[in-house]
Amino acid sequence: MPQNVELADIIQQIDYAAEEAGLDFYSFTPAVPVASGNFYTVNCELVFNGRYFNLVEFFNHIERLPRSVKVVYLDMQESDNGLPYLQITINMKAFFTTPQGIEQLVQGPAQGG
Repeated sequence: MPQNVELADIIQQIDYAAEEAGLDFYSFTPAVPVASGNFYTVNCELVFNGRYFNLVEFFNHIERLPRSVKVVYLDMQESDNGLPYLQITINMKAFFTTPQGIEQLVQGPAQGG
């Protein structure tokens, strides 16, 4: 489990897993990290486009990621291209051990003055 939230690393790993599985990675939306016992979690919403069997392969890839993630929600809908293409929404939790680096997520983007 990494020490810091490292969102860029999470995005790269998820993007790589999606690419290897044949899914199109459409969006990534993180929430503000929260303390959870002796570690921290960041909830993320991911949206992909692809086929069901590509999704199964994607799950095989994320099981082998070098960081701990847990899928907590999955929704599939017919995509704009019709079946068998799906729009897939996944909510997942990524875990880390220290609050370093979460200040920007909590405060949001800096405002010009």
